Amino acid sequence: MPTSTAHQARLQLYQPTRRPQWMERVITTPWGTATVRGKIGQVHADIIEAICRHAEDHRTVAATGHLQILVDPYRVRVSVGGGTAYSKDTLWRMLTELREVSITLEVPSQGIKVLGGILDRVEESPATRINHLTKKPRQLWRVTLDPAFAAMLRDDLQLYYDPAPLAKIETGVAQAIARHILTHRDQPTGGWLIDNLIKAVGADGDSVTMRHRRREIRACAESLKTVGLIVEDDRIFREA
Repeated sequence: MPTSTAHQARLQLYQPTRRPQWMERVITTPWGTATVRGKIGQVHADIIEAICRHAEDHRTVAATGHLQILVDPYRVRVSVGGGTAYSKDTLWRMLTELREVSITLEVPSQGIKVLGGILDRVEESPATRINHLTKKPRQLWRVTLDPAFAAMLRDDLQLYYDPAPLAKIETGVAQAIARHILTHRDQPTGGWLIDNLIKAVGADGDSVTMRHRRREIRACAESLKTVGLIVEDDRIFREA
């Protein structure tokens, strides 16, 4: 199954920060519109992408449209931690925040119009995997995604990539920009202007805010390079 889809990033589903605040956001972009109520940022995106990327099995519940995913929670934790296992307690808190969010998304070009949530349920599965350190079994998770989000995963432009390098990017605005660029097949002549990217992910503001965002992006130049993006002067390029 896909790691993500194009309009999750293009419609700014996740706030461009690693420390989101609860808010209701109404987002209008050239690709469509979104209303998002809740507290979800780039780490929440890391979690959903890790669940999708590391799905061992999945099925759609025909009667309701829910998407059920079988996944090893340890692999999710390692992906979200960028190679080091993420805190169990923090992961569970963020799953709770994903459970509470509500979304309305409309993408006319794809025929997508959804109203619902993202995450419906997380529960332990009878299926197990052996922990290679302790030699004891650990239970897998059965993650159930909301029908609205499941429909978007099915009908939107699907993206396939390893989310772990994205999770290692130090700032939320740089993560959001990397995710946005991943939705584009072609690079504009001369690359992307950093200021335009900041606006495209919803991180713009007054001159002081913009200066801070530019500094945060340049501070992430090395980690952006690991996902194939080069920061040069006032632009970002795909690595040749």
